[in-house]
Amino acid sequence: MIASTSDMPPNSDEITALNWTTNIDQEDELRSINWGGLIQYAIDVRTQRDEKENTCQLSSEYNKHNKDGFNLVRRLDFQDGIRWVARIQLHISTLESAERLIHKVHIIAVV
Repeated sequence: MIASTSDMPPNSDEITALNWTTNIDQEDELRSINWGGLIQYAIDVRTQRDEKENTCQLSSEYNKHNKDGFNLVRRLDFQDGIRWVARIQLHISTLESAERLIHKVHIIAVV
């Protein structure tokens, strides 16, 4: 599972512009994703970064995007109002997809 996160204010226009849906339980291909592991990873990263405990939960909203639905975007809502967005790659990674991801991570870091 590959996820990239960024801090977003609770009312960010970027979050609402994704055309979120809420029928994730009907997506058979998503049942194998370890959502608890994603939550724990986010908590661990946030705790290490901010040096304080925090809890979070997955929003019921999600978005499958890109031309062929190769990625899933899911929002993580922390107890203190911070929201992260996790981007999960749904297909097997290739050298090309890994390079694209690294470029996107670098762009996000600059922004």
